[in-house]
Amino acid sequence: MSHRQALNLGMVATLFVSFLVACGGNAPTAEPTITDKRTASGPRVGDVAPDFTLPDKDGNMVRLADELKDHSSVVLVFYYEGACDTCQEHLAGLEKDRAKFRAKGAQLIALAVQSEEGAAYTAQVTKAQYPILADAQHTVAEQYGVFDLPIADVGRSALPSTFIIEQNGKIVWLYVSNARAPVYTILENLP
Repeated sequence: MSHRQALNLGMVATLFVSFLVACGGNAPTAEPTITDKRTASGPRVGDVAPDFTLPDKDGNMVRLADELKDHSSVVLVFYYEGACDTCQEHLAGLEKDRAKFRAKGAQLIALAVQSEEGAAYTAQVTKAQYPILADAQHTVAEQYGVFDLPIADVGRSALPSTFIIEQNGKIVWLYVSNARAPVYTILENLP
């Protein structure tokens, strides 16, 4: 690399750091992300989110419409299953920042294609105080177009996905990918 190229690269890096500082240290708000083509049948930004009722870890029924009545938005997070280490870390990270979500009026809800026992295990391991739901019949994962991800030793599961649903029931942001949406990105995209 020539001296001139190194100087140009240094200037670009300085400008980028200055930009991040001006943005409060965060990257700009992310556009909806869909990196998996298996979700072609699912809802998109601007669509009304499919309503559902599922059991939590204790067998209590949780309905999306009821959560939207009580909160300005719902962050709906699909994950593989409770034994997934990366999923556990992500869900624990959401719990760690739960106060930030609550400050914005948002309710976190996580779910996987699993039994109530699987939801209870996930809640215990992650120490999550937000609803962890069991979608044992994969009905909700199918409604959202994120079902049918084959996983070794597990069978078919939901693709890691995050939907932000505002109080009127419309999806305002989504992230569908094998990678999980970073917590700070979810927070930035809350209405």
